[in-house]
Amino acid sequence: AEQALTLMANSAAFTLAGVIHYDLKRLGEAESRLERARSLDATNCQAVWYLGLIRSDRAEWPQGAATFAAALSC
Repeated sequence: AEQALTLMANSAAFTLAGVIHYDLKRLGEAESRLERARSLDATNCQAVWYLGLIRSDRAEWPQGAATFAAALSC
């Protein structure tokens, strides 16, 4: 996924990289990739949902709740 970002830097590619980093428990890298995906496409619900998961994993409850709410209304 990281190599794919060198070929195409769009919301889908950043989302894929973020999800892979999340699955590998690399939360910092996942968050930065998913934030970039969201900045490129505000309607990318999958990126927003995974950002909610990251904030929940970090026990950032108010931010996580707000992020999940944004994902559900996406």
